[in-house]
Amino acid sequence: MSRRDLQEAIQDLVDRGQAKTPDFQPHRPRDGVKPGRAKTAPKPTGNTAGIASPLTEPDVTAREYHDTELVTSADGLFTLPVKPLKKLVMADANGAEVVMEFAAPEPDQ
Repeated sequence: MSRRDLQEAIQDLVDRGQAKTPDFQPHRPRDGVKPGRAKTAPKPTGNTAGIASPLTEPDVTAREYHDTELVTSADGLFTLPVKPLKKLVMADANGAEVVMEFAAPEPDQ
């Protein structure tokens, strides 16, 4: 196959892949719906709910832990005691307390 034949074969494939599409006809909007309007959330006011970034940990001694578990490495060579985190108390940028509570990890099968 010559270079010209290859180019013609590729162009033929490209032309075949470009099917004619009918002209786009937009649908009529449903009754009672104003076209071009999206529902958006209201703009926040001065006192918004939520957590203000950044979070800081004011007292590391306030952490709570689950019971100690023994975790073995994948190769079985090492076994280490681990105390999974249970509760972490943080403060956001506005000084509000943010409490994060973590579920106990599932024991290894």
